[in-house]
Amino acid sequence: MTDVVLSVANSLQGHDLKQGRTHIILLSPAAYVLHDVSKSFPDLYIHRINPAALPYRREPELQDTVCFDDCCKNVFVSNWTSYQSVPGRVKRILKNARSKAPVGELSDLSVDIRTREGCELIHNSGSREVAHLRLGQVHTFFVRIRVDRNKTRSVELDSVNPVFNSSLDVKGLRQECQNAIAVGATKAHILDVQLYHRNSIHTMDCWNYTEAPLTLICEMGGLAPPVDTALEVYKREFFHRFTQLTTDQARTEADSSLVATRIQEDMAKMVLERLSKEIRCHEGTRKYEREHRQKLPLYPAPIDIEASHEWLLELWNKKKNKRNGVAGARGGKSGLTHHG
Repeated sequence: MTDVVLSVANSLQGHDLKQGRTHIILLSPAAYVLHDVSKSFPDLYIHRINPAALPYRREPELQDTVCFDDCCKNVFVSNWTSYQSVPGRVKRILKNARSKAPVGELSDLSVDIRTREGCELIHNSGSREVAHLRLGQVHTFFVRIRVDRNKTRSVELDSVNPVFNSSLDVKGLRQECQNAIAVGATKAHILDVQLYHRNSIHTMDCWNYTEAPLTLICEMGGLAPPVDTALEVYKREFFHRFTQLTTDQARTEADSSLVATRIQEDMAKMVLERLSKEIRCHEGTRKYEREHRQKLPLYPAPIDIEASHEWLLELWNKKKNKRNGVAGARGGKSGLTHHG
């Protein structure tokens, strides 16, 4: 795949590509570690995105597919170990394509959950420690909590804690709470998510800290019912669970979860059925690779792309000429037809 990406990049040379603003989006459920692409094209950004319900894992399974060396500094991975919406990720890439990449790299991230009064932490799943966090990468972990509504307290808008006050202001949460109070509703402060991390632009002894509060509606008052995000939670939870397993283990887990009596929600069953179908497709693909693909002859010659898609350029130029009021006659004809 490295040869394919390099050949595509070579075929685009000479077409006035914007330096530092050219992106290649590689949609594939299989993992490819694209070594040396960034060395050959240091201004080219490559986004590996898994478009499938689950990433496809080759043998040996559960291997690391992310390289943090300079040879892959402009290669980014999405929807591989943590769930990300594929349309949302592509839209964000296109939205930020004209922007310069941020300076620095986040490392040694550590997340802590601080529960407030009336909230109890029952269970957590996933690592709260992240060695590196690349541009566009998402890290997911889950916590299960128990909330005693009678013991919870509303958000303290007149807090003297400067960090908490900045958290209220930066996301507009203070205004949301004030609007809720105006219509007779109450928002309870359940917990705080605290994050420590290093940034490569700072010295090793410098740590960055941020925190964000989690609030829940305690009294509805005149507020409109909140949007049901249960489907997104199921997608993230099941994606996280099955990406930690091998293909055989994932199939067994999916089958047992589908017949479990505790899975009653239609949305949860819909997500599980899709994941189960994807896992069985993975098994069929691996069977084909073992029994048939290994018998195909190798083609050791370098991969090349046909000359710069001339037929597509010709089509674009023809449409451009029509928009300008001139239709060029091709194929040996020398006349031009003018439209008034």
